[in-house]
Amino acid sequence: MFCNHYKCKIKGFSFVEISIVCFILLVLLLPIFTLISRGSSVTVRNRNEILAQQYVLNIMAYCNSIPYNNDFFKVIGDEKTKELDKQITVWGHDDLAIDFPVELGETASRTITINDFEKNDKWPFRCRLITVKVVWLQPGETKTRNVTMTGMVKEK
Repeated sequence: MFCNHYKCKIKGFSFVEISIVCFILLVLLLPIFTLISRGSSVTVRNRNEILAQQYVLNIMAYCNSIPYNNDFFKVIGDEKTKELDKQITVWGHDDLAIDFPVELGETASRTITINDFEKNDKWPFRCRLITVKVVWLQPGETKTRNVTMTGMVKEK
């Protein structure tokens, strides 16, 4: 807008005023952005822990559903612990599989430990103590996280 009179002033905000307002907004909004970013990292950590727990529960349920002498329970040599594959085909169903959650990362490890207990005077039946463990490194953290579950499979 043009002013034809020499006494007419054009009113507006100066650059300094706008800079001061932007700085004040930055100071007020910075804690809010910090809370939002921390909240989302906690949400991701909780999601990963739930995924690991669900995976461990699926493996334990699978161990209880397959026959006692299934090849899944075989370990190599004297070792009682073995690494689990990322995808386990469900016994008797070639089209079904237990998938490892990709969200936990490629470096996550999945192990199963199998301890056999034979029938004797103190123990009335053959059984296996199964321990499934998932270990992963949460993004942005240095300490690994893990979920472990132990259950028993009895010979039927």
